[in-house]
Amino acid sequence: PQDAGNYYCGLSNGNAFVSNKAKLTVNQIPNAAGTIIGTVSICKGSASEIYNIPEITGATAYIWTLPAGATGTSSTNSISVSFDSIAIPGSIKVKGHNDCGDGVESMFVVIINDIPITPELTINNRVLQSNAQLGNQWYFKNSIITDAINNTYIPPQKGDYYVIVNLNGCSSQSSNVI
Repeated sequence: PQDAGNYYCGLSNGNAFVSNKAKLTVNQIPNAAGTIIGTVSICKGSASEIYNIPEITGATAYIWTLPAGATGTSSTNSISVSFDSIAIPGSIKVKGHNDCGDGVESMFVVIINDIPITPELTINNRVLQSNAQLGNQWYFKNSIITDAINNTYIPPQKGDYYVIVNLNGCSSQSSNVI
């Protein structure tokens, strides 16, 4: 960049000097990409997760690279990403681009969590049992039962009970109702 400016090329015959002026513009590749901001821990099947970075000086486009099983397209500093059921952990990457080339890439590691299997309930001597060992949350008539998080529950009254399992921020489908 310090070489940009006006340059002259001339001829001299001792008495006269003839010169033509040429302007040199030095373009640069885009600056390095900044820190990507977005959700780190994702559930398989999540849609429309937004990731973005500050604008990159000198970029006319942005090149995003996504892990296997993730989809999304963008040529700006923001991208909406969907993670399908076969998505695997990996890195979201982005770099600025212009006619001179690509800038330094930024990387953001995402963790992809499985959706827990749908639990099944059984009842034995008034004790409800979920086949899921961890992450149980019991419900009564579509309302959460506070502190009912074990895989067994003794209902204090008659009605409809079910469980939803939540592991690593991912929720299962509702169990059968008993």
